[in-house]
Amino acid sequence: MRLLLVEDDAMLGRGVLAGLKKQGYSVDWMSAGQSALQCLDEEEYDLVVLDLGLPDMDGTDVLKLMRKAGCTTPVIILTARDSIADRVGGLDHGADDYLAKPFDSDELMARIRALLRRRSGRADRTILYRDIVLYPDAMRVTYHGADVTLPRREYMLLQELLTNTGRVLTRDQLEQAVYDMGQDVASNAIEVHVHHLRKKFSNDLIRTIRGVGYLVKEARGLFERSLRIDPQALAGSAYTSLGSLYYQVPGWPIAFGDDKKAREMLEQAVKIDPAGIDSNYFYGDYWLEEGDYRKAKVYFDKAMQAAPRADRPLADEGRRREILAKLEIVAKKLH
Repeated sequence: MRLLLVEDDAMLGRGVLAGLKKQGYSVDWMSAGQSALQCLDEEEYDLVVLDLGLPDMDGTDVLKLMRKAGCTTPVIILTARDSIADRVGGLDHGADDYLAKPFDSDELMARIRALLRRRSGRADRTILYRDIVLYPDAMRVTYHGADVTLPRREYMLLQELLTNTGRVLTRDQLEQAVYDMGQDVASNAIEVHVHHLRKKFSNDLIRTIRGVGYLVKEARGLFERSLRIDPQALAGSAYTSLGSLYYQVPGWPIAFGDDKKAREMLEQAVKIDPAGIDSNYFYGDYWLEEGDYRKAKVYFDKAMQAAPRADRPLADEGRRREILAKLEIVAKKLH
């Protein structure tokens, strides 16, 4: 995620910059309105943090020019102007949020996360792709249920690729997402990061499109293709994954909103793999979201009873913790 910070107060700017980078964002910091507008004209940002009291022009004018030019990037205003009229004016001119100075850093970070979630259309920013789970708010990643430690730039690169599955991203686009403006970037930096990610996850995770960039294949196509190639060996996990993708499961980055298709897929998964942890867990999750708590409990209980598999003990242990949490929710709903 790449953010633009527009703040002329050096001490405050340094503090906000440090906080944003600690959260894993790539940040460009400008102290004047004109330079901010130039950045917005030349680069793509996921969010703008905008001060109103700038030395060369009012921040409100920066906001007006942004919106007039068709820029829809979310903007959160930071300002000492805290009257109701100032707040209403800022929001009416196109700001998405308004935070009066002095403010708490944790509140600013929470508001930024909320705006980014709103922009992505998900209440939860967790990203799940095959056996990889990213928790952007905590800068944490797991693989087969086990935590994987990644340097900040590798994490940012992985997040950018998994947020854009099915799209080819050029090296320039990835550099912009991972590095700050003006930072020296080695010509092979992205290639090195991709190499490290492949070693830590799998060689087929990131595909090189020669002369263009890099691609992480869209999840649904992978699972559907696995059904066609080997319907017996892979069908249980593939049907489970497809069913979860078709349903609006919280935290999944891709959801196709077809409840009927989801139920068909998950029913087939349970039929093929009746004692499976994942098949029963996701079918239980389906019924939990549907509000049928008795059915949800039946399948969560089956998932808990599933025998541990020697080839994936860490993943099964992580899933059991999730099932226990879901069973607690179901128990509360039933009483």
